[in-house]
Parts: sequence; C-alpha cells; structure tokens
Amino acid sequence: MPLLKPREGENDGGYAVEDYRNVDPRIGTLEEFSALLKAFAKADIKVCIDYVLNHVAIEHTWAQQALSGDQDAQALFFMYDDRTIPDQFDETVPEVLPDKCPGNFTYVESIQKYVFTSFSSFQWDLNFTNPVVFHEVVDVLLYLANLGVNMIRLDAIPFMWKELNTSCRNLDPIQDLLRMIF
Repeated sequence: MPLLKPREGENDGGYAVEDYRNVDPRIGTLEEFSALLKAFAKADIKVCIDYVLNHVAIEHTWAQQALSGDQDAQALFFMYDDRTIPDQFDETVPEVLPDKCPGNFTYVESIQKYVFTSFSSFQWDLNFTNPVVFHEVVDVLLYLANLGVNMIRLDAIPFMWKELNTSCRNLDPIQDLLRMIF
C-alpha cells in the first residue's frame, strides 16, 4: 500500500501524497528504504509500491506553489474563478465519496478558486491536459524505478482525464497516457 510521504493528519490511508520523493517517516527514512531495496534486490526479492497519479495532497510542493499564486503551478490543477465550469462538470461527474466529501470541487478561499478534488478537499486532482503534469509524473516514476522499486501499482487511473460532458471516468485519453508512460 502507499509508502510515499503522505500529508500529516487525515491522508486517505496514505493516498494524499505530500512528497513523491520521500517515504512515510513512520516507516523510516529514504536512506533506510533505499538500503532495504538494495538488500531485497540482493536476495532476489521484488518490491511493489503504490503510486498515486490522479492527485496530490494540498501540502505537496506543486499545490503549495499554486496556493502562493504561481500561475504555472495553478495550471497543474483544474482551477476556476467561479462555479460556471465546476457546475458543468457536476452535471455529469458522479461524486466519489458523497457522504464524506460532497461535490467534485473545493473552494479555496486563499486563492479564490474552485479546485477539482475528486476524493477530498486536501487531494487536488492533477490536470493531465497540461503536458508538464505528464512529464513530472513520468519523472517521479523513473525516480522510483531508479531507486530500486521493481513494480509500481498505479492508483486512481480511471480518474486521470477530465473532460466536460462526461463522467470523467475511464476516458479514452487515459489509455494513451498509459501507453506513453510504458
């Protein structure tokens, strides 16, 4: 299950990742994890971890830059100044956790924007229509592989592509993204 560094407090079981290039401090340090991967490789033991592609925690560097007003960072997410487009999405996109986190958008007062948040207000959905997101996600994937992780389970794949007038689930462009990744 997830072992990359999650946000503190509520973190959706570790799926609200704050830092893709670090491990959950409850299990040790990155150096200890790296040493463990080397020891496992020597013993021919394979390691599989989860990698969350759809969203990052609000504490993630990209979200923090977006919160500071960085427009390039804001473009890594789906952000809107008013409810017009979020309301259009809400007409066709089912809620993932309606009892816990109703709606698909969270209004962030500090930047006065509505942010697409499929799972919770602290998990911001990434905008894969922005090629920078794809580049960064692949860069992290390569980082994890070079660290010694043998297998990587990709989490929340059906949610990766957002398109108006659809359910935003299992859309065809996701298959293209996965082919480009692998």
